[in-house]
Amino acid sequence: MFPFLLNHWEKDPLLCLMGSLLLLAITCLWIHRHVAFFLALSSVGLAYYMGRMSPFAIGILGLLSALLLLERHINRAPILKGLVTVAIATVATASFFHLLPGFTNWQILPPTQVSSGAPPYDFYLNLDKGLVGFLLLFFMIKPAQNRHEWALILKGWLALTPWGILCLLGITYFFGWTVYEPKKPTFFLVWAAVNLLTVSLVEEAFYRGFIQERFSRWIGPWNALIITTLAFMGGHFYFTHDWRYLSLVGLASFFYGLTYNLTKRVEAAALVHFSVNAFHLLLWTYPRLLAA
Repeated sequence: MFPFLLNHWEKDPLLCLMGSLLLLAITCLWIHRHVAFFLALSSVGLAYYMGRMSPFAIGILGLLSALLLLERHINRAPILKGLVTVAIATVATASFFHLLPGFTNWQILPPTQVSSGAPPYDFYLNLDKGLVGFLLLFFMIKPAQNRHEWALILKGWLALTPWGILCLLGITYFFGWTVYEPKKPTFFLVWAAVNLLTVSLVEEAFYRGFIQERFSRWIGPWNALIITTLAFMGGHFYFTHDWRYLSLVGLASFFYGLTYNLTKRVEAAALVHFSVNAFHLLLWTYPRLLAA
């Protein structure tokens, strides 16, 4: 696993430094907010220097920061607050679909056959999604700070993860959509860091900490869970129209949203999300069977 990481550092140390600074920035949100913001700025500066971010992309991040600050402080103008909320959701969604101009994301793994009978798989460190996610976490999510909050996160993670894995992979195995295929990918350590911090955590910050939390205030937590699950499925519909995959995405979203409802912690939902993804990669056909 380490040779894969070392090979990238030898080939392009500046690119690896840029990605590492972004991952460290997200991690440091739970340690020191000012250090986290400095690391994120450093990653942006390096990305700009390397031509992977344009001035327009930096402007989008500045605009999003202003919108997030404004949304936090608007209390007596519900229409304006609603418009700002929609604007934030629009920018975040566009980043998830990689529709924001001015970003050149880093393909860490080129298309590679990970499982027999599966299509080639590649993965990126997405600057657009990662930096937008950092801002969502920085301005909206209060990180867990004490033992009680972390205990609640761990309880939610341990309680919901086995059920999520059992239901999701049990269904795919029963219907022949996947095959038991344990593996030790050389890229796993890098994949784990990227998937946890810029996929699972960022998506849960948006779908649970932003969308589900706000709908919970308007229509109650369980109705909000349904709405958010549909939104999560809609987001994945952009990438695939396979009803089998989308039904599993919806079921997964239900477990992530249920974790959030029970704990009110984005971290717990993100850990369940990541655990399901990691279990899938390490023990089953990845990303899916072509014949399914």
